[in-house]
Amino acid sequence: MSKRKLITEENQRDWLKEGGHNHKHGPSEGREDNDGHYQSVIHPHKSFAQLCQENWAPGIVVAMVSIPLSVALSIASGSTPVSGLISAIFGPMVAGLMGGSDYNILGPAGALVNINSKLVAENGIEILPYVAMLSGFISLVVYIFKLEQYCMLIPLSVLEGFSLGVATTIGLSQLRNAFGLKNLPKHKDFYMNAYESFNNLDKA
Repeated sequence: MSKRKLITEENQRDWLKEGGHNHKHGPSEGREDNDGHYQSVIHPHKSFAQLCQENWAPGIVVAMVSIPLSVALSIASGSTPVSGLISAIFGPMVAGLMGGSDYNILGPAGALVNINSKLVAENGIEILPYVAMLSGFISLVVYIFKLEQYCMLIPLSVLEGFSLGVATTIGLSQLRNAFGLKNLPKHKDFYMNAYESFNNLDKA
């Protein structure tokens, strides 16, 4: 079995030219044997019981982080803590059973807070299940047409800028909670909520 190929910016385009093999498990996680069966480079000869024995402790650690984080992000999105708890349990469970990557750490996504909070402000909390179903449909389309390979072409600067923007908007939108400001009007745009918080700091 060949050594695991590391995906870098230099060989991303070469991998795409080759057709982007092993779409389900990613370009660097395995290959097919002579019989057409997939073999994982990470753990080619380990049984399901062995994998569970090795991963139960990391799973508990991830759950200890994921559950409170999911509840916090649910509140920041304008939803309820119970919704965050349900999402933290059933979302990763379904994705873990049906997903195809050995690298995925499944849990809440802070990047969705700003999108969800604006949708809740405009349409109410009832819109969130429909958004979740639409997101699942889009993910299915991406999988069917093997579009995930083009994510490798996103520049690192874009990803870092995206992460910084998410952190900034979440932080500013939670100023009212940090300073204990209550009964402030809520707006659909985060910068208006930040303005309300700064404008009422004298009431903290």
